[in-house]
Amino acid sequence: MSKLAEANASVKPGADTVQIRRIVTGHNEKGEAVILEDRICPNRFAMGGNAEFVDTEIWHLDETSNDNAKEYSDPATAFGFTPPRNGNICRFLEIPPDSTLGTDDGEEVKPLFHRTASVDYAVVISGEIIAVMDGDQTVMKAGDIMVQRGTIHAWSNKTDKPCLMLFVLCGADPIPGLPVL
Repeated sequence: MSKLAEANASVKPGADTVQIRRIVTGHNEKGEAVILEDRICPNRFAMGGNAEFVDTEIWHLDETSNDNAKEYSDPATAFGFTPPRNGNICRFLEIPPDSTLGTDDGEEVKPLFHRTASVDYAVVISGEIIAVMDGDQTVMKAGDIMVQRGTIHAWSNKTDKPCLMLFVLCGADPIPGLPVL
């Protein structure tokens, strides 16, 4: 198990963090469209061991040709950083202010740079976030969307309020010569 997975498993999301309602549709035995689930999504993970840095895994497909005729079962019960090559992940991520991401010795945590083998649609729902690239950055506010195309990046919240984002990650081929982190 990776250090990230261990840290995620040992800490539970904070009680005052955003809880996302998930509604899942399907079909009954007559072929009629019905609601199979309507509840707070149970798939919540504290990122990096921080109870205020919360990932809510909404949905996860191993391949995009998913069979909607199959019986419903929750596919997003574990945190997956990168979707399978032909799959996707839909998640909400609640990113706390950078000031809450200190280390035991009081040092500020640097943004977590990472690269996924995916095309990601990142939408700011509320708050403000800085999208940080190798040599560039931009401030994103509610309603802004970034199409992330396999570039190394990080998120930095310099405000005093959490930023809530929706991500849809669509599996893609890795960029030759660039590591997936």
